Amino acid sequence: MVNDVLGREQFELREVPIPELTQGQALVRVRLLNIHSGTRARMANGMTKLGDTDRSNYACADVVQSRDQTFREGDVIACQAGWQDYQIVSSEEASVGYGPASELVKALNGTNSQWNYVFRPAMVKMWPPEVLMEMFGTSGMTAYFGMRECGPLMPRDRVAVAGTTGSVGSIAAQIARMRHSSRRHSPRGSMSTPMASAGL
Repeated sequence: MVNDVLGREQFELREVPIPELTQGQALVRVRLLNIHSGTRARMANGMTKLGDTDRSNYACADVVQSRDQTFREGDVIACQAGWQDYQIVSSEEASVGYGPASELVKALNGTNSQWNYVFRPAMVKMWPPEVLMEMFGTSGMTAYFGMRECGPLMPRDRVAVAGTTGSVGSIAAQIARMRHSSRRHSPRGSMSTPMASAGL
């Protein structure tokens, strides 16, 4: 990376063979990948090594083959994946780039990672991968619980969303709208009118 700018010359497309699964692993086909803001920072400071892919991205994927007790063939799962079509995952693996999962998270997900879990079949039937990832992933949950902590929202409330200019702020503003509250999305984190601030 030169002067914190990414160019096409920093990337190359490779075809590599898919390795055979061992016990406790599953092969998934990545349907949708969220390349988040931390990716640039990891590339800039050398955490993503030259020639590697960043495995800390949040993904929605189909289980193609499985020798893992948690992931069954045909499941649609949330997982961490690199910039690739196929990924080998395991319910035994810890998260990449995050601290260890709590015992409660392990019990809920049936995995050793906050990011690896099976979506409920009813959710998969109702929503496409982008909704599963955003609304039921980190952005949606951050907005939902952030607004809930400041709630309950009433129609007379005025809500300012500051410091969250991306998907979290957008979802928080939509939640306020659903509650018929007046809302203001402040990209720079400044408020020029007196409103209750939802600190997310």
